[in-house]
Amino acid sequence: MDIDSIKKFLEKIGEPKYRLMQIIKAVYKDRILNFDEITTIPKNLRDALFKSFKILPFDEEKIFNTRITPLQKGMRPIKSLLRLADGNKIETVILPNENGWTACISTQAGCALGCKFCATGKMGFKRNLTSEEIADQILYWRGLLQVVGDMSTCRLRVNSQHCEKEACLRGQVRCGITNIVYMGMGEPFLNWENTKKSLKNLTDKNMFAFGSRSISISTAGIPDGIINFAKNFPQMNLAVSLHAANDKKRSELMPINKKHNLNDLKNAILEYFKLTN
Repeated sequence: MDIDSIKKFLEKIGEPKYRLMQIIKAVYKDRILNFDEITTIPKNLRDALFKSFKILPFDEEKIFNTRITPLQKGMRPIKSLLRLADGNKIETVILPNENGWTACISTQAGCALGCKFCATGKMGFKRNLTSEEIADQILYWRGLLQVVGDMSTCRLRVNSQHCEKEACLRGQVRCGITNIVYMGMGEPFLNWENTKKSLKNLTDKNMFAFGSRSISISTAGIPDGIINFAKNFPQMNLAVSLHAANDKKRSELMPINKKHNLNDLKNAILEYFKLTN
């Protein structure tokens, strides 16, 4: 949700300042994804917001089970293809874990790095995602998953029949997003400002309220990005996509290695450990 634009809109039409927090609570805490369902604000305001804004900055084009071997008994990761307002498309995935789901989110439409093993790299770079387009992939999944052991509220099972999680049938699981990995489409550190803002939103107690330790960022190896990440978010987790232990092979697989070789990457990681330990 584009909070900055909604804030300006509310100020322009003379609404009291507390209206914004009412809307934020309804969306991020109560998981209401339609303005006309927010009953804590006046109907005329609901109508005005509904006409002028969308809570989610994309539309669901397709949702499907992956063909990966089940990670748990009868359970596979679930992928969704999302269509952005300008027609570009991104993918987001949830993977089952013991306590709920791990969400894998994208930071760019396409990618400029061209890694040989990556389907996204073959697309080329389209554009950076906004901070809302990044963080709201979590809002999207939250809107689909049940809240607390109530199977009737879970659209993944009731409408789409994608979820086979046995614990849901017994009402024994809080089936929500417990972990987030920035391992979808794009290189997070090449969209740093929007990635940084999305991380702040995900850990904001008035919004998503995730703990820092539950969030990981994966990089193909951008030294400045690794150091900036350590300085800004020392409690979050870093993953590095290595794929080869010598420069010749790694450069064949990952062209970014020609610009930032393994020695550059090693030095950045050593600095990362100094800043985070």
